[in-house]
Amino acid sequence: MRFHANGPDIPDSLLESRDKGDVVFFCGSGVSIPAGMPDFLGLTKYVFDELHVPQDGQLRSLLRLAEDENTPEAARPALDRIFNQLQNDYPQGEIDYYVAKRLEAQPNAGTLAHRTVLRISKGADGYPQVVTTNFDDLFERADDTITSFISPRLPDLAGGEKPTGLVYLHGRIDSEKMNKESRQGFVLSSSDFGRAYLAEGWAARFVRELLSRYTVVLLGYSANDPPIEYLLQGLRSSEQQKQEPIYAFVKEAGGFNQSVWDNRGIIPLTYSSPENRHAELWKSLEAWADRADNPSAWKQSIVELSKNGPRNLENHERGQVVSLVKTSEGAQAFADSNPPPPSEWLCVFDKNIRQGEVIRDFSLEKPDYDPQELYGTNDDSHLSVNFLSVLSQDSRADGLLALAGMPSPEQVPLSPRLFRLALWIISVSHEPVTLWWAAKQRSLHPFLIARIKMRLRQDNSEFHPLVRRVWNLLFEMYHNFSDDHDSSIYILSGRVEVEGWTHSTMREFEENTRPRIITNSHTWRRPNQPPQQEWANLQLSDIATFTIGFPRILDFSPNIPNEFLPTVYRIGRRQLEHAANLLSDLDLYAQEEMRLDLQTSSDLMSSDDPNVFLQWFYNLLDRMAEHQPELLRADVELWPKDDMFFFNKLRLKVWAFKSVFSGDKAAKGILSLPNGFFWDAYIRQNLLHLLRDRWQDFPYENRLQIERRIVEGMRPHE
Repeated sequence: MRFHANGPDIPDSLLESRDKGDVVFFCGSGVSIPAGMPDFLGLTKYVFDELHVPQDGQLRSLLRLAEDENTPEAARPALDRIFNQLQNDYPQGEIDYYVAKRLEAQPNAGTLAHRTVLRISKGADGYPQVVTTNFDDLFERADDTITSFISPRLPDLAGGEKPTGLVYLHGRIDSEKMNKESRQGFVLSSSDFGRAYLAEGWAARFVRELLSRYTVVLLGYSANDPPIEYLLQGLRSSEQQKQEPIYAFVKEAGGFNQSVWDNRGIIPLTYSSPENRHAELWKSLEAWADRADNPSAWKQSIVELSKNGPRNLENHERGQVVSLVKTSEGAQAFADSNPPPPSEWLCVFDKNIRQGEVIRDFSLEKPDYDPQELYGTNDDSHLSVNFLSVLSQDSRADGLLALAGMPSPEQVPLSPRLFRLALWIISVSHEPVTLWWAAKQRSLHPFLIARIKMRLRQDNSEFHPLVRRVWNLLFEMYHNFSDDHDSSIYILSGRVEVEGWTHSTMREFEENTRPRIITNSHTWRRPNQPPQQEWANLQLSDIATFTIGFPRILDFSPNIPNEFLPTVYRIGRRQLEHAANLLSDLDLYAQEEMRLDLQTSSDLMSSDDPNVFLQWFYNLLDRMAEHQPELLRADVELWPKDDMFFFNKLRLKVWAFKSVFSGDKAAKGILSLPNGFFWDAYIRQNLLHLLRDRWQDFPYENRLQIERRIVEGMRPHE
């Protein structure tokens, strides 16, 4: 998570570890530089000048080589080795004296950075956990009550002691030894480092134990600082394998090299900042400290931020909201807010929408729709995460459990985090984006469905009539969804081949051939973008492209014996009645799409084409006309009289059967057709074929009436 746009991306796992008190901050010279302290190179140059090291001597040459930016990194002499040679040529007490003198802080030295670190580093018990390799006393000036440990007397972590307070790993200025004769005990030269990390090993032991128990964050170091080098050398010299990660805050400037940190086993948390300043880092750390000081207030501030909606926030701000809802407590704060954050956050939480395709507007009248730009975060670790599914940190580890996308057994409870997000979805279930999102799901968790149905039953004024209409369509779609729906009729086909037509197989046949509501994703009309208007300005097609899904009847191959023909025919007729009933609840577009082609051969259609089912039923009509004409004639009288989708088309088929309908009955049927249907271009060919085949059977008066109707043409408004 980023607290600021150009600040470091701090992993949520690190934030959570800090909240638990499992993080120790390891601080180098960069923390004290804002207070006027030098870095290691600056300190070395100061000591050289105070000792009046000759400008033409070997030591000066080494120093110039070390500070020359044009010198390759591998060719630069290490500053700890320069100090080692310096100690060989000059009194060590005098060297320590000038080091301490340079690091004596002025009375007005700023300690904001140190106070910030102390705030962030507080453990679960409220006490800071800081280790520093600096020699200055700025942390103690920032908090004069802090407990300090000065090397080599360090906390016994192996014995159960905690690194509570401030640990001076490489020594600290001792005001009582401010003279040129006494050594301060600084770990400064390569000999000092060798003693602390290798020969005596007390520093290495402490660091190893620290890393096995805590997550360490390096602050104020560069990749080649001597403390980093010796710290890692000490680790490599141990058979004990570190278990916790090491992070380092690193400025992503021209000299940044990811592989350098990777090779050291350290995870760099990079940030950008102008010139040589580190403003973005310290702004981020101060924001992190605010979060650490008052987690409840920080959570509430992010909830208030989320109410602006994801489109109105920057990437890193959306990342803050996502970081919030990744925890149960954060999801509760999000869900409990009144009014709740807008439903468009579903587009951020659902990875399938967040990673959706870019839609170009080639007319250049509207901006392109780029879901990653509108709903993405700048955290790469979020790319493949669906925040509406169980996460690794949730109390339940059932990876199949999600709020949407697959049917979930009702007895499977939601994790606490998902439960709270479900309550939020319920609270915004009347908003257009919620229904648009829900229409893209194969199913919702039973808890969501039950609670939204409860809201609908309460006659809530928040529910626009279109809201109720869409939810009811979705509930029916979810109820009839099955992963094996398309394969079930194929399986039934095999069962009938083995068992024959029985009452049981008949019931299963009717169940598996029932048309159902689906959303059509294979049309240019599908609403890929979440709606931005209010309900008064929306229609059904702005939420979803609903249509009717027919069974893959071509997958059913058993013969239908004549004795079972009437029963199978009635099942087919009931299925078409059900489909017509469903279509009446859909919009005009879906109804227009269901104008079936009665002429195309089923061999040229896909197996799930609605026309295939109608052709199959046509074949049943042919057989019924041959073997059960009286029964078919009686049944046609039961067909819906006002259906424009199927049954008027089917009447054109059965009126052609001379064995079923007399010419008089067929002619009167044609004359009774509604004018709109009579002139419908989709059935014109069928009607003309019927007139051609039965014209001679029609009574003379009926032929005159049909001719007159054709000559008059379609009357206006009909």
